[in-house]
Amino acid sequence: MCGMLVPAPPAAAGLTGLRRQVSYSDTTPSVSYTYDRLGRPVTVVDAAGTRTFAYNDGATGT
Repeated sequence: MCGMLVPAPPAAAGLTGLRRQVSYSDTTPSVSYTYDRLGRPVTVVDAAGTRTFAYNDGATGT
């Protein structure tokens, strides 16, 4: 990443396995996020269920 600045996601503090949660003051269900060491979302858990994301770091797709 020679000379490139990569912005971190808003919840970027200590991303190694960090789980972030958004809670609401009303009856809205909370939302939880888990990030990988690069700051990419790995799981999202909310009222709709759990979504899991995977990344192919070696991809050279077009």
